[in-house]
Amino acid sequence: MTTSSSIQLLYEIAFFVGVTVVAGFASTCALSSLALVHVATTTVLCALAAALAILGPINVLFWCFNRRRAFGALTLPISPRMFDIAFGALMGVVVLWLLYGWVALPAAPIRPIAQGYVDKLGRSVTERDYLSHLRWEAAFFSAWSATILLGVIALPFYSSKEQKHVFRGHGH
Repeated sequence: MTTSSSIQLLYEIAFFVGVTVVAGFASTCALSSLALVHVATTTVLCALAAALAILGPINVLFWCFNRRRAFGALTLPISPRMFDIAFGALMGVVVLWLLYGWVALPAAPIRPIAQGYVDKLGRSVTERDYLSHLRWEAAFFSAWSATILLGVIALPFYSSKEQKHVFRGHGH
């Protein structure tokens, strides 16, 4: 096995681990938006921090390797078109979910106090409104986390300016 194919294999393993983590965040988004699970926002953000602490440095190293192209260029383990569609879909979900929160929960964040719940303006709100805000918040941060991780996974294929920022797919 050559060094180039060894690096490609390591990248493919890191890629699919990252995709699995992204799928976990996307599933958390779907389940929390459907009110099937209750996920604390801090849990999602801690999981994102852990995933970035692991995948971030690894993908930066792959990016440096791919930029130098010392042993040959890395290739994206899936079709670049499929990757672009997944990334665009996640970005769309993040934007739509943010807009939904802005329209449906204009006085968020809602927080608990001794007498019940209040919004950012200090007005009293119901427990249902509070739970709705928590679901929105967990779903938003899950989708946002999935999008950030997918961007980190794509980092090795973000080429230098001279190469016009192109993705390299199988056999290209």
